[in-house]
Amino acid sequence: SPGQTCNAPIQIASLPYSTTDNTSTYGDDVSGSPGNGCGSTNGYLDGDDVFYTFTAQNNGVVNITMNPTGTWSGLFVYNSCANVGVSCIAGVANSDQTPRVIDLPVTAGQTYYIVISTWASPQSVAYTLTLQVVNCQPPASLSADNIGQTSAELSWSNPSGASSWEVAVQPAGSPIPSGSGETVDTNSNFLADGLTEATAYQYYVRADCGDGTFSAWSGPFLFNTSI
Repeated sequence: SPGQTCNAPIQIASLPYSTTDNTSTYGDDVSGSPGNGCGSTNGYLDGDDVFYTFTAQNNGVVNITMNPTGTWSGLFVYNSCANVGVSCIAGVANSDQTPRVIDLPVTAGQTYYIVISTWASPQSVAYTLTLQVVNCQPPASLSADNIGQTSAELSWSNPSGASSWEVAVQPAGSPIPSGSGETVDTNSNFLADGLTEATAYQYYVRADCGDGTFSAWSGPFLFNTSI
């Protein structure tokens, strides 16, 4: 099955990409240290592991974020299957549950291999993996205020100095937007209306970089409309 080995990885066809899964689904194909340059030389390949791959379409930077729900996990990037357990392009591994974040410089046409694994104990970890192209700084400090039955006021900070954004309001638990959102020209108290009462929502927002590209999506920020 795709994802069980590096020679048969899960193919990421386009970005942005997001998935929620558990390494227990894929078994334990490799063991030992992830290799040099991987953030740790300890046995972070000893647990169950899952393999992904993507080929860069352009030169630039790709943000790879893995949010684990358990402890003792690692996120590793290789430039070939032969280097798994030998040497990483980038990697991060530790004992806590903080997001593992890599801003990876990529070269057009180069294929990259991503491995998520754990220390031998715990054997597996549930996670959400997201990949996005980085063109400028994404919005930060998302919030929702004055939440009513059918509307909410959404705000975010503007580290990129943008003057335009795209907002996508979705039912809670939806995947990262694969298309465009609603174009807005304010990052303070944007009114999202036409919502359904007593419903869980989330929103993503991305900055217009001003050169025909967008930042990575920030979010999801969750909120509930009132009864």
